[in-house]
Amino acid sequence: MSVFFQSLIDVEMWNKAKWVATAYLVSEAPQDPPCLGLVFENADAGRQIFKGLIKRLGKEDTYEELRIAIIEGELPGDPTGYTVHISSNPHNTAKRAKLDFVHA
Repeated sequence: MSVFFQSLIDVEMWNKAKWVATAYLVSEAPQDPPCLGLVFENADAGRQIFKGLIKRLGKEDTYEELRIAIIEGELPGDPTGYTVHISSNPHNTAKRAKLDFVHA
């Protein structure tokens, strides 16, 4: 029996980076895609987070493992608004793991 654990989040690095805001950017040019930006108090640690994600996923997330959810509404203890959740997509990670196992 094999066990596969996937987490794209380096908790220690995220704590060090101190994520404080999220920016959503759009261009006036309709052909340009929208952009989502993360703002960190510690920019160097933030850069390390993205270097780690690129190392793990590549410059293109071929298996679409990175999941970003923008959730609107109330959360207990937080003001009404938007919450951003960043994680791995377990279904797509499982697909990658199966393919990696077959090709190993």
